[in-house]
Amino acid sequence: MSADDDYTKKKASMEGLPKFKKSMQERYDQAFLGILQNEERIEPFLDSVMSFLFRKTDFFRTLTDESQVGFPPGVAENMMRCYYIKYNMQVKEAEKKMADEPPIPKAKEVTAPKEDKPKPKAKPAPLEKKSVEKLTQEQWQLEPESHNGAKRENYSWNQSYDDVDVTVPTSVANTRFIKVDIKRKYLKVIIENKTIIDGELEHEIKTDEATWSLEKGKSLCISLTKATEHWWKKLTEDEEEIDMQKIQPVRSMGDMEEGEAAVINQLQFDEMQKRMGKPTSKEMKVHEMLKQGWDAEGSPFKGQPFDMSQFKIDPDAVQM
Repeated sequence: MSADDDYTKKKASMEGLPKFKKSMQERYDQAFLGILQNEERIEPFLDSVMSFLFRKTDFFRTLTDESQVGFPPGVAENMMRCYYIKYNMQVKEAEKKMADEPPIPKAKEVTAPKEDKPKPKAKPAPLEKKSVEKLTQEQWQLEPESHNGAKRENYSWNQSYDDVDVTVPTSVANTRFIKVDIKRKYLKVIIENKTIIDGELEHEIKTDEATWSLEKGKSLCISLTKATEHWWKKLTEDEEEIDMQKIQPVRSMGDMEEGEAAVINQLQFDEMQKRMGKPTSKEMKVHEMLKQGWDAEGSPFKGQPFDMSQFKIDPDAVQM
């Protein structure tokens, strides 16, 4: 059995695959939906995802003693295959479950007995309008649409180290009822002739990277790329400032120095290898050194298949 087959077999249960944060699912869906609506086809959408991994991460780089970044040969391809298998299995299981379910019997038609015409009820007194409760930064942090940002009367905004995303709830299903004007330090949004946002942004953005998309009948999503690396205190100048002491200013892997990213990549790789019952990067280095000595001149094992069980060595003794 090849290493590739062994990897796929061990991952078939999908128990060891790291999972994304479900609390961020809605925010991720908005970003992916915006890309898919712009590209209109699945192929360029997948190409954009692969392009991001190529440009912003070490996913396609091969791990070597010199570079110390990326993955060992074959691991990246196997990782992609396993995640495909994971969701393909979920689809197959759902289809099988639907096929196994017995058909729902038709309900018998029942004729309702005739009743006397009810007397008209008195109209209830109109409810008093309640004032909108002002949320705290801690509450905003729990919502993907206002994470590191805020919820306002007609929209929400959130931010990461590089980007600002604005979400406007709307029942509109056609973009011809929407006008979005994005300038270097200005944003204006009009939906069905109603002005939602019209103001100067706190900091400048890259207008050539700004995008917006409509999730029909649900929300308008606007993605802005920051021109400089600042954590914004507010979306527009006429807003109240958020509590900067209570946000989570975490940088993404793409923003880190190569050395920092390499350390995190190695830790993630080692963790994944442990879950699969495979050797970590340190253990792989130990194995490689032992293989070289196994067939060296004067070795009693020369010419025999390499057998790791013959050795008991602490991988921590090897300096990477």
